[in-house]
Amino acid sequence: MQMIYFLILLFYAGCSKSPADSTANSNQTANVSNQAAIKPSLVSTATITITPSASANITTVPVTKESLSNTESESANITTVPVTKESLSNTESESAIAPILLTLLPATAAVNPIPPRVRAIFSKPVAAVLPSQFTIGGTCSSLPIKGTVSMENGNTIASLMLSGGACTNGQTVTVSIDPTLSIDSGNLDTVLTNIYTFSTIGPIPMLGTPIKTTVKGAPVWTIPLTISSTIYGGTTTLTGTLTPTGGGIEVIVTVGVGEGTVNPTCVISVGSITPTGATISVQKCVLPSNIVFADIGISVLPGIAKDSVGNFSSESNGVGLN
Repeated sequence: MQMIYFLILLFYAGCSKSPADSTANSNQTANVSNQAAIKPSLVSTATITITPSASANITTVPVTKESLSNTESESANITTVPVTKESLSNTESESAIAPILLTLLPATAAVNPIPPRVRAIFSKPVAAVLPSQFTIGGTCSSLPIKGTVSMENGNTIASLMLSGGACTNGQTVTVSIDPTLSIDSGNLDTVLTNIYTFSTIGPIPMLGTPIKTTVKGAPVWTIPLTISSTIYGGTTTLTGTLTPTGGGIEVIVTVGVGEGTVNPTCVISVGSITPTGATISVQKCVLPSNIVFADIGISVLPGIAKDSVGNFSSESNGVGLN
């Protein structure tokens, strides 16, 4: 009986709760659910703003191919050139730099003939150069005459024509140019002078004293040959006419007095051929059957060598083979 009475009290107690309490409990449950759904959204869309302070440290990031387009090197160095008032104003441009006289051609050398033209070479274009800026001198009997000056290669070359002149071996022609006389002289303060030495004599061959020996009862003559360069001719070179088999060597037999010459048959060899000389060997000379008495001699023909000017060697002295 008491149990039944307790159950009835519980039933009336549940029925006495207000609708507001139920609504509040429902809202609290909904709010909890909504907050659970909102929290992830708030976190994912949060914006963080960082304001650097005045004392913030700035780290230099190296320049790489990824940070610069069309950069040839990943480690490209970028140099900052300060732009100043001095670098923008009163700048001396390349066009404002005066030309420089570089050289005068042909260079000083032995010549034959006299150069028909000389050229002054400048570092950049110049105004017209006049014949009066060139001076001709020297020791030649008759000096060449100045002609016209033509400007070439974009006015960087002044070409002076020369004509005439007569010189003998060792005489000189001097050519000078004074660029300070130019109307566009600038800082051209160098006078250039070249000396051309006239050379007419080529290398000189000289035969030494023959040395006679006997091989198997037959005479053999050995003759040294020396080729000397001249003072003005420069380097001597061989022309190829002096050969190991006797090319460039002449053998002459004198028959008595006033009876003319005949050419014998001899075996000639030439060894150790250089631009400075050689060694000549003559043997087994056979005379015509009608010749009983004869003097045999040899010489070196002209033109076996030449110098840097182009002068050929002269004929050598003759030596007798007795």
